[in-house]
Amino acid sequence: MNLTNFLDQNGITYRTYYHDKTYDAQHMAQLLHVSGRKIAKAVLIRDSKGPNFIVVVVPATNRVDLQRVAAVLRGTDVRLATEPEIRECCGGCESGVVPLFGSHYGLQTIIDESVSKQDELVFQGSTHADSVSMRFADFYLLEHPRIATIAEQHDETTLAL
Repeated sequence: MNLTNFLDQNGITYRTYYHDKTYDAQHMAQLLHVSGRKIAKAVLIRDSKGPNFIVVVVPATNRVDLQRVAAVLRGTDVRLATEPEIRECCGGCESGVVPLFGSHYGLQTIIDESVSKQDELVFQGSTHADSVSMRFADFYLLEHPRIATIAEQHDETTLAL
């Protein structure tokens, strides 16, 4: 996915940030000097009822609560996608990158309610070395994500997924 072309084609105002490679949202927040609560972290989830994948989005300071995601999906068992599954589903992105725009790949996107309350989203671009910020309202217009409570706070000793 060429994210900037996609945003340009849809007339979306955004900013791109280039930085050292980061492999998790918390480190990206540190490099950008932004609170982790303002970073939207995308995670690919697999539905056990078949080859169905879902993009879920939570703040970088939180982790995905798989039980809450399962409840939103009406009791379906879910698990984190594997690296090979991420590569297969997210073509056009650097290996391991999960884009916020699941619909671009024919996937449902569920965004945590706390993220939907942000005026601006900051998230990983198509590589581990770029990030994008845009208004949440514009993201919502493009993506039409499902909004639900799917994040779980973690304490200082627990690493966020």
